[in-house]
Amino acid sequence: MLYANGRANSARSLLESGVKLNLGKGGEEVWNVLFDLYVLSNEREAFENLALDYVVRFEKSPPSWGPIQATVSRNGAIGPSVVVLTGKLTAGSASQVEQAQRMAQRNKRLRLDLTRVQDVDAAGCSLLLGLFKELAQAGNEVSLLGASHFNTTLATKIESGRPEDRDIWLLMLRLYQQQGQQEPFEETALQYAITFEESPPSWEASVQPLPGGESVAQDEGYVLQGEITGGGSEAYGGLPGYALDLAEVVLDLSPLRRMDFVSAGMLLNHLSELASKGKSVRLKGVNALIATLFGILGIDQVASIERRK
Repeated sequence: MLYANGRANSARSLLESGVKLNLGKGGEEVWNVLFDLYVLSNEREAFENLALDYVVRFEKSPPSWGPIQATVSRNGAIGPSVVVLTGKLTAGSASQVEQAQRMAQRNKRLRLDLTRVQDVDAAGCSLLLGLFKELAQAGNEVSLLGASHFNTTLATKIESGRPEDRDIWLLMLRLYQQQGQQEPFEETALQYAITFEESPPSWEASVQPLPGGESVAQDEGYVLQGEITGGGSEAYGGLPGYALDLAEVVLDLSPLRRMDFVSAGMLLNHLSELASKGKSVRLKGVNALIATLFGILGIDQVASIERRK
């Protein structure tokens, strides 16, 4: 609780006093929590000294040093934040797009899931087009899920020779460009020129296709990272949409350093709702301090908790 409330030094003093006591069978957990606190504080020397005492006390190998850092994928890049767009993409979707903007400011890699978009209009496409342009200017790396499904939806909204809904056309062209699909891009660009009697955006060979495309898997889970305080509304905003069609919902907490009590309570509410719908929930990579907080709140009653290794 001290650590969750931002009082790391007080938590450290309490834990260091605790490891000096003979607390019986349950005492080893105090050591494990202190190990993770040293890791979170990047105190390698204190960690190693504690490891030596651990060997003497428990007569077995101690935990190994392993800094808690941002999630790392197979190619060594920081794991992406996930934003799920749902329902009909309209001007009323501004809050979803703003959430993507905020997450992109904290993490240069963003995964945008379009599979749950059921319909679109020109105003919604304008919002998304603006988001893609902003991310490109900021140097963000974006991966897409459901782009083919989304382009099919866009195609039903336009008609060659009917000069309306320009942003739907432009969004289609941008998605084809950034997915590296030159042939449908050229076909759509030709129809755009006929319809609007103006030159369409040109194919830019220098533009790299969005990484991943349809092949991006969801096995990394919904990522929570950094420090979550004040209720965690931004961090949890995309969770309901992400979990919508999943029987097992995996949350990756390996890059999460701290969560305050209020935010943990809100997470419990979200996870309880998922469990009530018959979904299995798994939290992986949880550090010992957060796992202990979750135990106090009863989160371990609605989700399985896997400690960080």
